[in-house]
Amino acid sequence: MKQPEFDKAGYSIWDMEIYNHALTYPLDKFHPTDIPRYIDEYVERFPKWIMSSQLNTVKGLDTFPNQVVTHGTSQAMDWWHYWCEWNNLTCKVFRGEYPYHKDLRQGACPFIEEYPLQKGDALLISLPFSGNGGSHERMQEAFDICDKLGIPVFIDACWFGCCSGLNFDFTRECIQAVAFSTTKSLKTDAWSNGMIFSKHRVGGIQKLYEWRWLSSFNLAIGLHQMGKFSPDYMYNKYKDTYTWVCHKLKLTPTNTIFIALGEGKQYKDKEFDRYWRDDAYCRINVRNHLKYFYNVKRNLDN
Repeated sequence: MKQPEFDKAGYSIWDMEIYNHALTYPLDKFHPTDIPRYIDEYVERFPKWIMSSQLNTVKGLDTFPNQVVTHGTSQAMDWWHYWCEWNNLTCKVFRGEYPYHKDLRQGACPFIEEYPLQKGDALLISLPFSGNGGSHERMQEAFDICDKLGIPVFIDACWFGCCSGLNFDFTRECIQAVAFSTTKSLKTDAWSNGMIFSKHRVGGIQKLYEWRWLSSFNLAIGLHQMGKFSPDYMYNKYKDTYTWVCHKLKLTPTNTIFIALGEGKQYKDKEFDRYWRDDAYCRINVRNHLKYFYNVKRNLDN
């Protein structure tokens, strides 16, 4: 078995139990013309699935009047950038944030560390935070500023279902939208599905939802996965292996099961340059190590 390597991307563990279960979906029971049924069932079940986490606290989802099915969190964030443009708002992020935003805006997504939040801005932040796998050190401070200045906030929760010990409190006045998906937690990469919870109508996404022009098969797969796996499954399965790997490799554990931080002296060497996120965090994806050593231990136990 080949020795694992570090990964720098934000992909989750390729867990074969989760993936193989997706492949067991009974195609003979799928009705492609019954789109409304899949949509309605998904909108009812997905929030309950999110709220069922025993490892994290989730509060305030019911405060959003618009709860709309999406093609994963990226589609929801596309709407947010469009909405910011339409409302003449400058969308800002912290260093270490998901690079998609700066690529999408061709660099026009300033870092808050260099350009502090002010009236006329919008904030986009991930939770768990893309840079450190937990919550950003200045997140609550930023929310206080946003509440005071009327700055709208979007929260990207794409790593939910792979984390523990986080407080997802969406009751702050400034939080205008939050997006979840099953891509990372339930390995639905090929069948993207999720939801946006918003205080605003969400443009074309909302229209497609209302017109029922959605991929019902993606939703069917998402429902199939939710019926088998809780949002705590991946973390609970790999937590012991994760603790061991972080200890052996002198990595700092985070709230996200496949993300660790290289904070020791050795991680400042040139060979680790590729893992540094905006010169703020040495973020290392250990998903390959977790799968490798989990399987090694399982084989030894057998």
